[in-house]
Amino acid sequence: SYYDAGQGIAVPVENTTILGPDDLTEEMSVGVKANTTGERFVVDQTAAQFVRYQEAPDALEALAAGEVDAVVVDIPVITDFVRKNPEVGVKLTGGPVTTEEYGIAVSKEKAEIRDGLNALLAQMREDGTYDQIFQKWFGSP
Repeated sequence: SYYDAGQGIAVPVENTTILGPDDLTEEMSVGVKANTTGERFVVDQTAAQFVRYQEAPDALEALAAGEVDAVVVDIPVITDFVRKNPEVGVKLTGGPVTTEEYGIAVSKEKAEIRDGLNALLAQMREDGTYDQIFQKWFGSP
């Protein structure tokens, strides 16, 4: 895998009771993006009620407006939302709650491209470039 974009939990900054999935109880409503692993996680792994949104930012806006108690979506989506909207008072807590590894698909007939990508990524990880790029685009807010 080249990148892990697991699901995380977003809560209001003043919330100190939701620290992880075990804290998502049946009294709580949790926003999720429809038809995602975040929705599946909330349904299968928590007792919370879920509220479906078509897009993750819609769920995060609902959280900021106090319409739900928490949101479970991709961690990079949460961190990007927090970075771009610091005034809304949302934070990432307890995560990742799922593991979702991303890869790069290359035709079996193009082994030289796959090998080149792997070599370049290994070099970038070794010299710190990968970490710098990761922090810029996906790092914690």
